[in-house]
Amino acid sequence: MNSYFIFAVALTVIYILYYAFMIFKDLNTKKAERKDDVEIFVVDQKETDEGINVTESESGFSIGNEEYTTEYLEQDTESPPHTETSTEDEPPKSSAIENLKTIAKEELDEVESFMSDSYNSEELYKAMLNKGKLSGRPDLDWKPVINEL
Repeated sequence: MNSYFIFAVALTVIYILYYAFMIFKDLNTKKAERKDDVEIFVVDQKETDEGINVTESESGFSIGNEEYTTEYLEQDTESPPHTETSTEDEPPKSSAIENLKTIAKEELDEVESFMSDSYNSEELYKAMLNKGKLSGRPDLDWKPVINEL
């Protein structure tokens, strides 16, 4: 038998004997002995929490007897004058998107393929599974980079 199983069986037997003894002891002790272990706490019911009054006014607020003043920064509450514009002046939203697309296309660089024997995604997938070897094509130098970071 493995030493672990011997240890597990011995520990289980010890726990069974310990808990059997503790249950037997609890059932057969006198009730007078149990009352000696009880602690009694006397709680004074006169202590109660009282609330504190909080009031708010235009100049600030007060908590209990203490007054606090607050200062408000003047902000422009006036909205800028709204001029009515006709819907004919605003370009439609789709043309705004088209304008953004044309601006983006102007900034993009056009790149031409320079590889004489290019691979498509399916061929690269097959090459990856075969570790860079494809029939009828030159072998790829395939270097896995797992755990290289």
